[in-house]
Amino acid sequence: MRLLHLAASTSEGEVEAALTLLLEQGAPPAFDAVRELAQPATLAVPALTPAVFDLGVYDRLLAGGATMPDRHAELLAMLHTLKLPAMADTFADLALKAAKGGLTHEAFLYELVCGECEQRDQRRTARLLRQSGLPAEKTFRTLQLARFPSPSSSRSSGCVAAPSSTRRSTWSPSAGRARGRAI
Repeated sequence: MRLLHLAASTSEGEVEAALTLLLEQGAPPAFDAVRELAQPATLAVPALTPAVFDLGVYDRLLAGGATMPDRHAELLAMLHTLKLPAMADTFADLALKAAKGGLTHEAFLYELVCGECEQRDQRRTARLLRQSGLPAEKTFRTLQLARFPSPSSSRSSGCVAAPSSTRRSTWSPSAGRARGRAI
C-alpha cells in the first residue's frame, strides 16, 4: 500500500522503473529501496533579482519629448497622395465602427473601398452632367413626350425601325445593304 501511495505522490513512471530495476538485480522490492530510487532529485531554486522598470520613457511620451509616429496623419497624407479622398475622409470613422462591430480587416477594407467607388461614381456623373451643357432641371421625369412627333409620322419620312427580334447589336456593311433593300 505504501508503494501505491509513493507512486501517487511522486511519479508512477519513476516507481515502476525503480521496481523493475530492483527485480532485475534480484533484490526484494522493499519500500525504502524503491523510495530511494524513485525519489526525485531536489532542485536548487535560482536566486532572482527583481526587475527594474524605467517609467521615464512613459513620462517623456506624455510630455511630448519622445516622438511616436502619428499613423493617422501619415495614413491621411498617403491617401491624399494616392488620390483617394473618400477613403481619407471616412477611414477613421469606419475603423471605429469596424472595431465596435467586430468586423474583420477584410470587411473593413471592403466598406472603405466601396465608399471610394461610390464617391467616384457620383463625381463622374456630376462631371458628365456639367460637360453635357444640359440644364439641371432636364430629366427623364420632366420629359414631355407629347412634344415629340408620333411614331406613325416617322414612317412617312422613310424611316423604318426593325422589329426588336431582328435588330443586330453590331453593324456590318452586308447587314446595312440588306436593310437598305428592305426599305
